[in-house]
Amino acid sequence: MEAVGSTSASGGAGVPGTQVKSSAARDQHAAFAQAMSEVKGQGDQPQDISGEQEHDGVTCTVDVRSKRIGATLGTARHAYIVTTENGERPEGDPPYLGSQTLHRGGPESRVQDPTDASSWGDIITDSEEFKKGALDHHGSGKPHPSVPVKTFDGTCDAIDRKLEAAGQQIEVEGHEYRAWPDSQNSNTAARAMLERAGLPIPDDPYGWTPGWDADLPKGKAVKEPIN
Repeated sequence: MEAVGSTSASGGAGVPGTQVKSSAARDQHAAFAQAMSEVKGQGDQPQDISGEQEHDGVTCTVDVRSKRIGATLGTARHAYIVTTENGERPEGDPPYLGSQTLHRGGPESRVQDPTDASSWGDIITDSEEFKKGALDHHGSGKPHPSVPVKTFDGTCDAIDRKLEAAGQQIEVEGHEYRAWPDSQNSNTAARAMLERAGLPIPDDPYGWTPGWDADLPKGKAVKEPIN
C-alpha cells in the first residue's frame, strides 16, 4: 500500500515523481534480472559477485518495516524491506557501521482515489540507500515498527543484489497495482521480493498490511533459496 498522492520512485516522465516504463527500460530490467539469476549462494554466506562478501565480525540483518499510510485507508500500513550491515569492513565501500538499504514496491502513477484500481498503473519497485530523505524513511522521528527476517554472516552485498533483481523482475512482468479491495500492491511486492530472493517470509508485518498474503504470478526465481 502507498499513501495517497505519494510518489513511488523519483524521476520518470509525465506526473512529477512518478516512473513511466518504456519498452527499452523493460528490456534493461529484464537483462539485469537475468544476470542476477546466475548468482549462486552458499548456505548462510551467499557468494557476492563483487568478491567482498565475507568479513570477520560483519553481519547483515534483514527486516520488514511498516508505516501508516494516512487517514484515507484507516489503519492500513505500507510494508517495506530494510537490510542493515552491522560491523565495520576493513576495506571496501561503504566502510562504516550500520549502512542500510531500502527495497520496496509502489504504484506506477500518482492518484487521489485509492478505490480506482485502473488509475494506479503497474507495480514498480525501488532499491536505494536508506537514509533521511529516502523513500519510506522515518526522517527525524522514531523508526517504523519492524519484524525480523533473518541475520546472516557477512556483508549485505549479495542479499541486496538479489532483492533488487527480484524487484526489477516484478516490474518486467507488469503486475497491475490494486490498492483496495482486491489488494495487489506494495505489500504484495515486498513479500514477493523476499520469496524470490530466497529469504524467509515473516508471518505478518506490524499492523494491518492488506495485500501481504496475495500471490504474484511467479516468474523465474532469482536464485536458489538461502538456507
